Amino acid sequence: RDSSQIRDYAKKLQQIFRYLGVSNADMERGDMRLEANVSIRPIGQKELSPYRVELKNINSFRFMVAAVEYEVKRQTEYYEAGRQDELKQETRGWNEDKKETYLQRSKENANDYRYFPEPDLPVMHITQELVDKITQELPELPMQKVVRYMNELSIPEASAKYLAESKEMAAFYDQAVAYGK
Repeated sequence: RDSSQIRDYAKKLQQIFRYLGVSNADMERGDMRLEANVSIRPIGQKELSPYRVELKNINSFRFMVAAVEYEVKRQTEYYEAGRQDELKQETRGWNEDKKETYLQRSKENANDYRYFPEPDLPVMHITQELVDKITQELPELPMQKVVRYMNELSIPEASAKYLAESKEMAAFYDQAVAYGK
């Protein structure tokens, strides 16, 4: 619902990717890019907007926040001018120098998104047994560490979040606690 939620969610994903070791999620090196869908509607309107603007290939949390805020403002201006019918499905990028989004391509419907089955990918049947096995093999994730630090070690939430921020910091702290015992 707002840009700070988007930033916080993306940061959590980056942290989880790093904890799991599936990616270093370094945005400067292109290992992680951010994308958001933005469409507004009048307060109280239940129906979704008939369009969606995709913000693509954004390489920093700060730029994502700026792009979303700009796009909300741009769309709001269309609504307030009675031009909401001009808002279309499209993909937009972020121009940091101009501090604005720009049109990359327009899309009319789902076919424009190139959704089609990939013939080279086999169908996978995921059993609950496999899900349970993988779940058991997952390492303790950041928020689980935060809860453990708070409950077992009586650490204040802000400190627990700081300690769990990186996998390396948390491992060092856990080793220090074990050594201290």
